[in-house]
Amino acid sequence: MNVYDGFALGAAREGVLIDVRLADPFGRDGEKLAAGAHAKFGQNVVRWLGKGFTKPDWVFVFEEHGDIVGGAAFNEFEPMELSVLDFTLDGAYKSDGSGLLEESVRLALRPGMRTVDYTLYNDTADFEEIREIFLAAGFTVCQNKLSFVFTKESLDEVSSALTMKPLTQLDEMTFVQAVARVTESTLDGKMAADALRFGALAAAQTYVDGLRRLDNRPEWWKLACDEHGEFVGLIVPQKLGERVGAINYIGVAPEKRGRGYVLELLREGTRTLLSAGVTKVIADIDVHNAPMDDALRRVGYDFDCEECVLEKRVTEDEGM
Repeated sequence: MNVYDGFALGAAREGVLIDVRLADPFGRDGEKLAAGAHAKFGQNVVRWLGKGFTKPDWVFVFEEHGDIVGGAAFNEFEPMELSVLDFTLDGAYKSDGSGLLEESVRLALRPGMRTVDYTLYNDTADFEEIREIFLAAGFTVCQNKLSFVFTKESLDEVSSALTMKPLTQLDEMTFVQAVARVTESTLDGKMAADALRFGALAAAQTYVDGLRRLDNRPEWWKLACDEHGEFVGLIVPQKLGERVGAINYIGVAPEKRGRGYVLELLREGTRTLLSAGVTKVIADIDVHNAPMDDALRRVGYDFDCEECVLEKRVTEDEGM
């Protein structure tokens, strides 16, 4: 069924029912979303569906008496991990938000899924209220991040002694092992926790699989070696849209850190995206990653906003 009736709200709205149902953004819900307070949500959903970032059975609207009062969209960026792409809700219903979120998550979960996560940006309208909704629904803050952007037309030309080798010239396991290598002693709290929880190689494989689903351009994924042919690090630039890209992975081998190689890798990834017509490059880092913060600023990135990564572990009953 496409409609899940009878989702009762709390005592504050006793007797009121809101339907949490699958959305129809190309049909009956399209006009309502476009004309209402959730037009941006509707536009994003149409774009995500077109790019395969989500699926029709992972997009929901919250409806009361025929009026759309909010919605939620999901994806599976990493295997068995459900990600919230967007969550929106009218202000008058914020007190009911945790229940609506829990219901939409329940409907979106697939058997075997282990976690649900959401990255919330502090430039989002009602940032504090949305964060409280997720916390009340059983999510916890697993990481705080900083987001930087590069919007300049070009990079300063700086000579590099590194040799870049694209993934097209490598086997995938070599790249996965390189990801595991540069993740050692990482200052990214979530990646460190994943490596500890699942094992370095398994966590690296999962991360590479997720990156492939997002934007698979193996000619852009590169390993770097120094003048002696020794492995230095890697860079993975990716397109998020026609004019928007991201540095989605960058890392230096532990024994090669502190020599400025991260600057060369960052310039290589940024230059790749600019050459492809990207006008805005995004780079998100753990709030505790001071060396990467410094590198981004030195290359010409500007601080944009803070992020809060929320996560919820799926219980055995929920994941069945």
